[in-house]
Amino acid sequence: MKALSVMAVLAFAAAAASALPKVGYYKSYYSADHGAYQCAQVTSNTKQVKIGTKKVTYFEMLTGDGVAIACIPKVFADTDDTPVDGDPVRTIFWSSATAMCSTADGRGGEEVEFDDTHVFWGGTTIGQVALPGGAIGIGEQKERQTSFTEFYSTGSCPP
Repeated sequence: MKALSVMAVLAFAAAAASALPKVGYYKSYYSADHGAYQCAQVTSNTKQVKIGTKKVTYFEMLTGDGVAIACIPKVFADTDDTPVDGDPVRTIFWSSATAMCSTADGRGGEEVEFDDTHVFWGGTTIGQVALPGGAIGIGEQKERQTSFTEFYSTGSCPP
């Protein structure tokens, strides 16, 4: 029985990892003009960061504008602070289809949906806002536009 549960965990981990976008070049479309596109690139999909009690694999990319971003899948955690379930704080699972992307300075963030060949921006941006008196707040902006990337090749940008 133990071998079966280990195999199930390994299969789940492999499935979660395979859902990350492939490394390579993507056509990046913007909703206002689907005839035109830019070249985006997923540069990594194997790096990991520890969140809670688990290592979460994330992807990095250069947007069509050349901005480097890291996209970390959404994490679901048990943070009830009680040991009744065996662990007061633990990571339950992470999403294989939703991530939060941000630039290297961690300012701002944008939720994206993804699979192994697409990244879809829904037009919601979360960022820091300077408040009167110098304090910093978090603001969320919902936009009407959408953009998405679609895998093109592992070797070069689309013509």
